[in-house]
Amino acid sequence: MHDVGNIVVSPRAGQARSTHAQRARTQHHALAGYRILAGSRSEVLQTGASIAWAHHERWNGSGYPRRLKGEEIALEARIAAVADVFDSLGRERVPRARFSRAEARQIVLDGRGSEFDPDVSSMHSMLFPPWPRMIQAFAQAGAASGRRTGSRCPSSPHASARCCNSPPTGCPRPPSPKRSW
Repeated sequence: MHDVGNIVVSPRAGQARSTHAQRARTQHHALAGYRILAGSRSEVLQTGASIAWAHHERWNGSGYPRRLKGEEIALEARIAAVADVFDSLGRERVPRARFSRAEARQIVLDGRGSEFDPDVSSMHSMLFPPWPRMIQAFAQAGAASGRRTGSRCPSSPHASARCCNSPPTGCPRPPSPKRSW
């Protein structure tokens, strides 16, 4: 919802080799998004309007469109700014390749106090889920023990039942190798 104003901007406006005028039109998406959402009676859409208008503002005042600084920027927009940059860094973009999650996390941390609210970027870092490492460690632990954790039990009457190859769970047989996750 934060980029809803992009519907009024040329798709080429934000590209690396765009002209100054095209970049200005890209920056206009923040105001356009605000105008699209602000007239709603819905609190959710009004909050979206606030986010759309200020998600490119920067903690140090270097952002756009109003060059707001610090706590002049609505908290919801400060949170959305961190999420938007983190998400953007993890995607292929012209003219750069995508960053790894760890690199994107570090970029957000490096922007703490300049681009981003220091508390919001610190909180993002604290909550940053290390899922890839956790999943890999879990899979390795299961493989080392010979257990196939998380497999569906082919004998269970409940589609969501899990099987761990251990008789005390009530599973009459081990899961099929074809059903391994």
